[in-house]
Amino acid sequence: MAIVASGALAGVELTLAQELQYVLGKTPLQAGTFMIPIMAAAAVGGPVAGYLSNRFGLRLVATLSLVISAGALVFLAQSDFPHPGFLVPFALAMLGLTLSIGLTASSIAIMGSVDASKGSAAGSLEATGYELGTGLGITLFGVFMSSAFSRAIDLPSGLSQALAEQASRTIGDAYIVAGQLPGEQGAALIEAGKAAFIQTHALLLTTAAAVIAALAVGVFLALAGSRSLSRPHH
Repeated sequence: MAIVASGALAGVELTLAQELQYVLGKTPLQAGTFMIPIMAAAAVGGPVAGYLSNRFGLRLVATLSLVISAGALVFLAQSDFPHPGFLVPFALAMLGLTLSIGLTASSIAIMGSVDASKGSAAGSLEATGYELGTGLGITLFGVFMSSAFSRAIDLPSGLSQALAEQASRTIGDAYIVAGQLPGEQGAALIEAGKAAFIQTHALLLTTAAAVIAALAVGVFLALAGSRSLSRPHH
């Protein structure tokens, strides 16, 4: 759970940062400001998760946090980022909050399932899960993004094979190749790259939502037999 939650958070941030800069033309500072709701809400998730777990039980909190985060990802996949309004920042905040709650719930499950004498080993395992999840999230999202982008892009005619191969790798490469082309052809390539990345973004976030939803089912079933973790504490 820790690996998937931390990986999803890192991967979504990577995807959004690229779309905001390459597709919408925002500066790195503007892109970072746009994603503040994710980080601000994630900072609140830890304390909230502890309170909710004590009140409603870890099983319910962990499952619902993953279900809500999956729903937020589906909504973001279909959202109009050029005109975000109120709903897109709200969905970003809900994603950050629920994934943070999921991370804390994972920590509670890990630390609560071992004896006190093995607490240090469990803590090391937990930290490793977070770091591994972040690394895998960036790696897998990046690889999936590149693969989906290369399939989605409709390259303008007249490109040499070498330039076509480079332009179809990532949207960043498409911009690099466009800079080497005449004005109209370069502009056409950039527009094709933007359109392909929007499709890639939607596919990537929808797939991530499906994975997290499947994890929610797994967590619900896995915690069913753990009385100390799945029941509320009074």
